[in-house]
Amino acid sequence: MLKKLVLILVGAVVVISAVVYAAFQLSPWPSVLLIRNAFAEGAEEPKAQAGQLVPPGITKQIGLRYGEADDAVLDVFVPANTLGPLPAVVWVHGGGFIGGTRTDLTDYLKVLASRGFVSMGIDYTLSPTAKMADARAADQPDALLPHRKCGALQHRS
Repeated sequence: MLKKLVLILVGAVVVISAVVYAAFQLSPWPSVLLIRNAFAEGAEEPKAQAGQLVPPGITKQIGLRYGEADDAVLDVFVPANTLGPLPAVVWVHGGGFIGGTRTDLTDYLKVLASRGFVSMGIDYTLSPTAKMADARAADQPDALLPHRKCGALQHRS
């Protein structure tokens, strides 16, 4: 009886191991989901730290479209009551085109805005939805530049 139970357990472990191995070999999704989870967990501490430093008086525009892709979205933060052009910081979140989001460091962007910058956080298409062999995926953040040059993102106080 004990020998049969051990054989069943060993067989189950072998089958589960084979299925997990096959999943990682046949699809990028298991790896991507693990990496995304790691980035999501790692973003919580910086969010909490920067949140304590955010001063009042920041004007924000959330969820502006800058390209054709569903996730070509940006947030803009500017110091309130400012006139004239300001230097800009465009924050392309980390994550190796696999994880991360523009909201990971929203409070940090607000702190930059309080120091006299127009700060922008952008989202872009992540893998494996975007194939990195497709040059458009890697160049997606560049789509923001013409909008800035033509004044579409100029702030108004």
